[in-house]
Amino acid sequence: MKTSKTPDRPLIWSYTMLNTYRNICAHQMYRKYVVRDVPYVETPQMKVGNDTHKAMELRVRGTKQLPPALEHLEPFARVFDGRSALAEPELGITREGRSTGFHDENVWGRGKADAVIIQ
Repeated sequence: MKTSKTPDRPLIWSYTMLNTYRNICAHQMYRKYVVRDVPYVETPQMKVGNDTHKAMELRVRGTKQLPPALEHLEPFARVFDGRSALAEPELGITREGRSTGFHDENVWGRGKADAVIIQ
């Protein structure tokens, strides 16, 4: 029997969801990722972190230099230069542990890696 709190689609886990459950609050995880009745609100601190993360992603991809306020992070980005690094690749896994697309119908878990070098 379907109730108003039953999700319309299967629950697909991510690191953020599992981390919220284990290290923050199981009830918060339920409300944010299962019921989905808690809206995302970006705090000023989260904005700084998200902006920094995006700047590093673009720098590792080689599409944009770091802004002056983040130049102190250049040594961390430089190690990826000339190494065909992938930034924020979308990864999906099936219940059987096989690779699948991030948005494929058979995806069971998904995540993104900050930076990957395949040798």
